Amino acid sequence: MQPWLCLALALSLPLAAAGSQRALAQEPATPPAAAGTEGAEVDEIQALIERMRRKVEDMNRAAAERDKALQFLEKQVEEATRVIGTTTQTTEALREKTTALSSELEDIAQARDELSSAVSEREQLLTALEQRVAALTDMLGLDRPDRYKLGDSLEALGARLDSTLKERDELAARLAEVERQRATLEEQRAILEERLAGLEREGRRREQEARQRIAELGREIEDREARLAELEQRLGVGQERIRAMNEEIARLNRQLATLKDLLGSLDQKLQEADLRNKRQQTRIADLTLRLNAALAKQVEELREYRSEFFGRLKKALGDRPDIKIVGDRFVLQAELLFPSGSANLDPAGEAELEKVAESLKEVMATIPPDIDWVLRVDGHTDKVPLRPESIYRSNWELSTARALTVVEFLIDHGIPPERLVAAGFGEYQPIDPGDSEEAYRRNRRIEFKLTER
Repeated sequence: MQPWLCLALALSLPLAAAGSQRALAQEPATPPAAAGTEGAEVDEIQALIERMRRKVEDMNRAAAERDKALQFLEKQVEEATRVIGTTTQTTEALREKTTALSSELEDIAQARDELSSAVSEREQLLTALEQRVAALTDMLGLDRPDRYKLGDSLEALGARLDSTLKERDELAARLAEVERQRATLEEQRAILEERLAGLEREGRRREQEARQRIAELGREIEDREARLAELEQRLGVGQERIRAMNEEIARLNRQLATLKDLLGSLDQKLQEADLRNKRQQTRIADLTLRLNAALAKQVEELREYRSEFFGRLKKALGDRPDIKIVGDRFVLQAELLFPSGSANLDPAGEAELEKVAESLKEVMATIPPDIDWVLRVDGHTDKVPLRPESIYRSNWELSTARALTVVEFLIDHGIPPERLVAAGFGEYQPIDPGDSEEAYRRNRRIEFKLTER
């Protein structure tokens, strides 16, 4: 893994921990609620404390990761310092080698100068010898003995010259070898100086990068220490909140203990109330059975009185096709009581209703007072629309007006109003769905139903 990637990972961990701590610091404290909801508040507070404990653990883990990151940064600093030290040592070694080469070059230059001086002396000696030879040549005109002496001297000088020339050649060869060595050393010195300059530039570059890296690491360490101080401060605030929450929980636990005592007494009272309720339910069930039996008895008795009432009505009104008993209803055709489209009784209709009133009063006298009954009068019409000049807006209003007229007539003839009910159904409950005149006539009717209230 690259060092910069490790460093990025190390930096991201404390930032995540700082985000968690920031969320912890910004989380609002839960205020105490009323006594009626203290149980729910205790659960909420305990959940909040558990979240805060988890966040504290996350902060501790973030601090541990921060320490690891600091150790990594310290290792990076040590590595950079080691690299700088190694570069410095290499530079020093090259400098020492360059110094030694420079010293060796100076020695070679000194030897070359000495050889050059020796060659110059030999050349001067050779020149002197040549001058003496020339002088001796001029003196060849001297006597023979002197010439022999001069010949010996010339032979000696020739031998000496040969020796000197040989030495000169040797010195020249040695000087050439020294020059070659000097050129080679100069080339090596130039290469070493170039390498030394490159190493010095690389060392300065690495040193500058290392110093920049150390400065960056120092700033990062300072930032991390500042964030750590902030986290520690927030942790202190969180611990203070936890302490306050613990105190609040202790207070709520005391209240819960009191509530448990109250609940215990309430449970006992509820058990007693439940026992009483069961007894009451048993009693209510018994009363319901008795009431249903009584109602069934009353319905049966009322059915008998209804049959008697219908029988009396049938006898009083006569056996006519427009008067029928349908189930629990006594049906009269509307034409027996009202003119077409009207809710006003005609004289024949009043005579018929007087018979109904008399029969009902005779039956009323035999009905026990404990039977709660009513006579419901229902008005029905056909589906033919009313004429435009009619005072009623609809068949529904006409049917209701006819039922109400019958009820008022019965009240005028001695029937208690609390025993009467008027209802209008219009054309919406026909007994014949056909469209013939006969179907319309059958649907126009007044029904009497003796029933329980």
